[in-house]
Amino acid sequence: MYAVGSIPFTDPREVQNLIIKAAAAGADFVELRLDYWKEQTPPPLKGASELARGYGMGVIVTVRHPKEGGVWLPPWRDDAYRAADELGLVCDSELKFTDEVPCRKTILSVHYFDDQPELGEVRRMSEEALNKGAWVFKIATVAKDELSYFAIMKESAHPRTAFMPLGEGTERLRLASALLGSFLNYGSVGEPTAPGQVRLSELARVLSPLSC
Repeated sequence: MYAVGSIPFTDPREVQNLIIKAAAAGADFVELRLDYWKEQTPPPLKGASELARGYGMGVIVTVRHPKEGGVWLPPWRDDAYRAADELGLVCDSELKFTDEVPCRKTILSVHYFDDQPELGEVRRMSEEALNKGAWVFKIATVAKDELSYFAIMKESAHPRTAFMPLGEGTERLRLASALLGSFLNYGSVGEPTAPGQVRLSELARVLSPLSC
C-alpha cells in the first residue's frame, strides 16, 4: 500500500517545489498530471522525474482523458507516454481507451462520476485490465454507501488494485480504503486533482504504521 502525491503539471518551477513537498510528506510516488499542461508541446518531463527519483520516489505519468476527468486532450499524449516509457516511468491510461498498454508498467483506470458500477462490471473490468497486462487496475467511483463500496473492493480480480471514492465528504472513506488494501492511494500536494482527495500528509500518516 503506497502513498502517491498527485501534482498538477503547470509551471515547471512550481512542479519542482511540489515534488520536494511530496518527498517531505512521505510519498512513495508522485503522479505528474500532464493534462494540466495546456501547451501544444509536451512538458519537460525528464527534469521533474529525475528530481523525484533523487528523493527516492517512483513517478507516475498521467495524461487523463477529458471523458475520464482530465483537463484536456493534448496532441502530444502518445508522445508523452512514449517518453515516460523510455525513462522507465509508470503510465496511467484509461482502460476503455487503451487497446495495448503504453508503458511496460501501466495503471489502467476507470472512473464513475455519476453512479456506482455493478459488482459484475467491476469483476469484468479488473479481469480485462489483468489480461491487457496492467501493473495496477484503478477504479475511482462515487460511493452510494460504505458497505456497497467495500463490496467493490472485494470484487476486483486484479491482485494490485487501487480504490478511490469520489466526491465531497468521502475523505474518511478514502483513508479507510488505504487501510483496507488499496494498492495506490492518492493525496493532494497542491491543488486537488480529484473530488474528495485528501492531503498527502494526512494520507501518509495513516499509511506509515503499515510500512514498519
